[in-house]
Order: sequence, then structure tokens, then C-alpha cells
Amino acid sequence: MAFALTPEREQQVEDVLTRYPERRAALLPILWLCQRQHGWISPDVVEYVAERLELSTSIVKGVVTFYTMFFDEPVGENVVWVCRTLSC
Repeated sequence: MAFALTPEREQQVEDVLTRYPERRAALLPILWLCQRQHGWISPDVVEYVAERLELSTSIVKGVVTFYTMFFDEPVGENVVWVCRTLSC
């Protein structure tokens, strides 16, 4: 199953790309848009973003697994975050 954005989200991606002349800098906002539509960052989403930004899938997957705000597995509709450190 290939991932595709809705026309509205596709326009948002275009807007992000115009704000960031360096394509790699647009990675986080575009991942966020994809996750908001799809609910998580599936392998299809990783491939879509990598192709769209002309990056390798390993770079995109590395960013997805580094940041806790991106889900690389399906999650429920409501996500509860519990923080037990001072930095929160």
C-alpha cells in the first residue's frame, strides 16, 4: 500500500518546502504532517518522505526513531505521556 497525502496536506507540504530552501530542514515538519494524517510513521510514509525530500530512507528512519514524538508503530487515538524528570 503506497502512502498518499490528501490534497490539503499536500499543499501544506508544498508550503513547508517553500519555507525551507534546504530540503533536509523540512524533514521534521513534513514528518509531523504525515503523522497527523496517518497516525504513525509507517515504512510507506518513510519512503514517501525520503523520496519527496531526496533523502535516503535510513536518514528519515533515523530521525523517526530518534524523536519520541514520532510513532513508528500504530498507536491509539489518545496518547498519554508521563514524564518523571525535571526537564518536563
